Amino acid sequence: DDLLLEIAWSNLDRVDAYAVDSNKNITRIASMGKDYPFEQRIIRHRNFVIPILRSHFKQGTAIYFRIASKNTISLPLYLFSRAHFTSRTQVEYLLLSLFYGSMLCLVLLCFVLYLYIRNLGYLYASGVFFISALFRISVDGTAYQFLWPHAIEWNRSGGAWAGTFGPLFASLMALEFLELRTQRPVYSRFLIGLSVFGLGMALAFKLVPFEVQVKLGSLIGLLVYTSFLWISASMWRQGYKPAKLFLIGWVPLLIAIMVGLIKNFGIIDGSWLTIYCTHIGMACQGLLLSIALATKVKWIDAQKQVATEILIHRKEMEKELELTSMVQKLLLPEHASLSVSGISVHFDQKALSYCGGLWWAGATLRNQVYRAVFVDSGSRGAHAAMMSAETMGIWRAGAETQDFETLLFQMKKHCPAVFGFEWDSKTERIHVWRAGDKIRCLFSPFEKPAEIPEFTFSEFLLLPNQWVAAVTDELNEKLKEQWVANQGADPVPFLRERIVQNEPSLQDLGFLVFRRPGSGEKT
Repeated sequence: DDLLLEIAWSNLDRVDAYAVDSNKNITRIASMGKDYPFEQRIIRHRNFVIPILRSHFKQGTAIYFRIASKNTISLPLYLFSRAHFTSRTQVEYLLLSLFYGSMLCLVLLCFVLYLYIRNLGYLYASGVFFISALFRISVDGTAYQFLWPHAIEWNRSGGAWAGTFGPLFASLMALEFLELRTQRPVYSRFLIGLSVFGLGMALAFKLVPFEVQVKLGSLIGLLVYTSFLWISASMWRQGYKPAKLFLIGWVPLLIAIMVGLIKNFGIIDGSWLTIYCTHIGMACQGLLLSIALATKVKWIDAQKQVATEILIHRKEMEKELELTSMVQKLLLPEHASLSVSGISVHFDQKALSYCGGLWWAGATLRNQVYRAVFVDSGSRGAHAAMMSAETMGIWRAGAETQDFETLLFQMKKHCPAVFGFEWDSKTERIHVWRAGDKIRCLFSPFEKPAEIPEFTFSEFLLLPNQWVAAVTDELNEKLKEQWVANQGADPVPFLRERIVQNEPSLQDLGFLVFRRPGSGEKT
């Protein structure tokens, strides 16, 4: 049987085969290539296949090839028997049909998903898979055999055009998948600039030599695709989770493309691995990117779910605020200044926009005794409103009739911080009871302001110009040292200034001051 010689690289412009016998007689065996119609080939195959007669070997005939191409010349030669070539070709076309069929399914699947969920990532992925398949089917000769066997001009430039559009669609996919416009605007402009430059080169094919287009297109593709590595890797290290999926999806194809580009620059020779490496890389990329896109959509849905839950919680909070603000208006007066039983009482606060559970109340007894309470529930919102209403109920029920210390203990069971004050104008003595760290209590009967111990019912004589103060814990920082210079003066202006200074604070800030005016001082 005759043998078949296969040149397993279809991207050659002209392949002329000659047989030279022992008498120096030259016979042209075949002329084929991208410059010739496909029908001119002796054996209809995507690669260049030349029959070699057994008689040529018996007569000592030499076979010569004349190769001409604007692309990189690669000449992997295989010699087969007809039976071996037929079986090998059947397996090869079966694998190619599976490959292009799966790529077509990915293109259609991503496009349908885009129409269904309106996510641009799927549209750009569909373009990436389509351009990748178009590039491979143009380069490996399958398209020239089955799709456009008469379109010689298109067959020459179709692969180069597809290779030029590839970086553009890949960059658009990266912009959408990695959200580069907001996450990395500099990288976004870099990728789009390179892609547009390559696209301009393709549109100017009549002005730019084909060899220059191929070299520049390969260089642009190398820059764009390798930039995906360090962009996605840097974003992954900085905590952007989708970048990991994008990196894993592109690594196989990037390796395959780099191998193909190195071969195009003539650094390595052509072989079966270099010829089919991009097919393998594209198949892996299609699988991994499909998984990555599905995972990204799930991640987006999870983010939307969180945003929806936050919105629902916010609406619930708005309803809660409407209720608690009403409670706050009832329980939390913004400020008060009054004189009762020979004592001046001053209260001021910077309350939260909704109930923070900070309130005070006072009651005058028949025996010229004045009682007051300063309470911090230690919480916010509806819970604070409920605690404040409950302790206010206890106060109103027993403020004028119940033993003061017993009453305060009952209130302390429901609130973490309670300050009680009882002033007897007859004896000029004051009783103070403090419980909880949320309220700090200071007084100035001595040379320096001292702090009343927690869970202590203290009693002392309050002389003119002396005072007792209860302040929220946030206002208490360094107050003892700052009040040393304030001895003998009214502490109310100083505390109000502290509240203004803490205006941006998200805490309840407030104070309650009991001061005995000086002799002759108007109250």
